Amino acid sequence: MARKTTVGVVLVLSLGILAILFLQTKEVPPTYTVREIEAFKSAARKTRLTPFINGINNEGQIIGNFAGINQIRGFFWDSKDGVRFPMEPQFPKSFFCAINDSGMVVGSATLPSGSNVAILWDERSGTQELGFDALSPYISWDINSNGEVLLGAKKGNETICGIWSAGSIIRSVTFASPLEVRAGGLTESGTVVFSIYESATGNRIYNWFPNSQPQLCLYSTGPHQSGRIPISGDHRIPLTRRLTSERDLILNRWSPTEAYVLSASGTFHEFSNSAHTHTSASDINNRNRVIGSIFSLSQTNIWALQSLEMADGLFGSDLHGKYWYDHHALQCRAVIWDETARIDLNELIDDNEVYLRTALAINDEGEIVCEGTRDRQGGYYLLQPNLKEK
Repeated sequence: MARKTTVGVVLVLSLGILAILFLQTKEVPPTYTVREIEAFKSAARKTRLTPFINGINNEGQIIGNFAGINQIRGFFWDSKDGVRFPMEPQFPKSFFCAINDSGMVVGSATLPSGSNVAILWDERSGTQELGFDALSPYISWDINSNGEVLLGAKKGNETICGIWSAGSIIRSVTFASPLEVRAGGLTESGTVVFSIYESATGNRIYNWFPNSQPQLCLYSTGPHQSGRIPISGDHRIPLTRRLTSERDLILNRWSPTEAYVLSASGTFHEFSNSAHTHTSASDINNRNRVIGSIFSLSQTNIWALQSLEMADGLFGSDLHGKYWYDHHALQCRAVIWDETARIDLNELIDDNEVYLRTALAINDEGEIVCEGTRDRQGGYYLLQPNLKEK
């Protein structure tokens, strides 16, 4: 009898140890504390413009643009001073694309003459207009932690892209018509990923490594076959922190609406859709956490607002003013994906009165900026993980 009891105790203890080991190895989704960013709401009322979030750095500073009909104003937010418009009154219009962890912001600004210039702004140095040779770059797409900036300039029917660092261009490359550079991302090592459009082939992804010429990213241009992504439709790289240090990036394909992660090796992961559910990815961090939204609506109604310019009450992620859709009209839910699962962020927050419609930006600390509602009033929320990821 004693022997049976001993065996039973050992068995129970063994099962307990196995359960503990299982729980330790199984990754548990983080939970989040929700904080409404009241400054966005008050600035929106004051300016009568809608905020669009383009990035959050690891210091918790947020950049983006307040936009409306024929108006766009780049903004910088931190917890100390709230919302600021650093380009004013020098520039009547500005567009902020990206921010690094030193608080350096890049983008584009419009001179009183109407021409656009690439800009770099930070708290200490103020605003710099970036250029090279006799060209005037019209936009700075991205900036890495080394302070290197990816620029784009026009010269006739050519697009000239360069890496700016400490006052000079350290390398450049030229794309001639019919190739049109839509967007670009810059890694810490200086590798660039371009989204390049050609009318005959649609959008393609190019890698530009240091000391080499741009190379077409090796993945299929055909239909769904053998785990390959179709790019005959409309793909794009959003302009902010959507490129990891390993060159993993997110793509959104409209019609049907599908989100992908494309890895540096050319393989991709498609976020599953159902017949009535669409996915849209907004951001990816260096821990391969992808955020965005899932929503349900007929394809016809989703793009009924197609080709509208930026307008009050509309939310979207395309610089050119196309494919904007109204999250208020959609049955949106903010979500986070990892390599194994998609999780509704509404199930992970500590405030039952807040409903998160779409996740907009994420940093490497796991902080997420979302758009949502409380008591049917729209607002923007900062989600801070209760436990930091290891």
